[in-house]
Amino acid sequence: MRLPVLALPAAVLVSLASRPAHADYWTDQQNEKLRQIEYAFDHFTKPTWWDGKQITPGTIDYVVKGGASSCNDPLEKFKSTFPSVDAKIRQTERAQKLQRRYDELVPYCRDLAAAAAGYAKAAADGAAAAAKAEQVDREWARKRSAFVGDIPQVGRNFLASYAAIYDPALNGGSGTGASDSPAARRDAKEGYEAVRVACKKHGPLPDPVKPSNKGYIFEYPVAICAMAEMGDKLIQKSRLVMIMNGVGLYIDDMLVTAQKIVDGAQKDFDEITQQRLYETAKWVEVANQNWAKRLAEIGEAMPANAWDRIFAKSDELKAIIDKHGTTNTFEAPPFKDGAAEAVAKAAWAKEIKGVKIRKIGTSYNAWNVFDEKTWVKRDSNYDYYRINKGKNKYKRGWALLEIPGRPYCQAREWIVKRVSNGPIQLDALGGDGTFMKCP
Repeated sequence: MRLPVLALPAAVLVSLASRPAHADYWTDQQNEKLRQIEYAFDHFTKPTWWDGKQITPGTIDYVVKGGASSCNDPLEKFKSTFPSVDAKIRQTERAQKLQRRYDELVPYCRDLAAAAAGYAKAAADGAAAAAKAEQVDREWARKRSAFVGDIPQVGRNFLASYAAIYDPALNGGSGTGASDSPAARRDAKEGYEAVRVACKKHGPLPDPVKPSNKGYIFEYPVAICAMAEMGDKLIQKSRLVMIMNGVGLYIDDMLVTAQKIVDGAQKDFDEITQQRLYETAKWVEVANQNWAKRLAEIGEAMPANAWDRIFAKSDELKAIIDKHGTTNTFEAPPFKDGAAEAVAKAAWAKEIKGVKIRKIGTSYNAWNVFDEKTWVKRDSNYDYYRINKGKNKYKRGWALLEIPGRPYCQAREWIVKRVSNGPIQLDALGGDGTFMKCP
């Protein structure tokens, strides 16, 4: 008996035809697993603060920890998913590429994890060290406060006044400074003795690693006690420093004059500068005499290099003298007054041994006349003066001198005076000279 053939509706036939074959569906499932692994790898970015060897200092701790954790995400995804991929699919190029990415990332993440662990430990150690240091600082501050508190005012004054003498990097606060008066030295001695007592009571106390007020003497217990131990030697050093500061100011003044000559603002060379350039030993002897007494009081001598700063200008100044002495020509003033000139000549001969007056002249023919005005009395309206007309008279001129021990000649000014019609007298001889050719 033949069974009847069933005719299926067209809609059913279409529905069956549109369903994917079992093999295609299975492949899609395998590819989805690979896609998930690829996604995990693609969404991991290697951190910029890790160069494969070290973590950039200063990177925030949680950023490092998070970066090391993120590195493991694609590895874990690979390990949990890839084994479930069919063996044949794992041999495809797509799957093999994922295997290579995994193999390359494993050592990178391993090294990063180790570095992150070390970085975290270092951060923890640093925090612990900082906490310990803070505790040490607090304890040091307590001891320093007690130490300084036991130094009386006279000791504080000593430290404030002599800190910069002991070490220029230290200071005692504004407005302090050592004094050379006997009373100040007595106070300083009483001060360092008082500091010694405090140092003995509190024992050796170290200086801070990071002082809160850098350079302030009361932050430095070691320097405080060292100053007290120096005692009189520190006071003597202070006195020497003050003397040498005076020498320095004197040199500064000479350097100002020297620079004016170098710049061309001044053509005259004063007698002291000339002596320094051409009679150096004599100049040093005279210059040292200004400080000899004070140096002797502290048993010191003028340092050999005391004048080096001004001597450094000597060659430059001599070169200018050479230029002046070979290019400048003396033009004598147009007038003559034998009697007045004779007074100037005699004065120069007396003042400068061996001088030769090569040329001389008077700047004006007649005497400059000045009235003498003498106060007599005052009333409610006026002051009254006695006038002596034409009592004081002056003449000036210039001379070209040839001075022993000086190169070239030099022009110097002279002034004479007379009272009424009395004898001609010297008023002034110029101590500055402008170097010029000798005739």
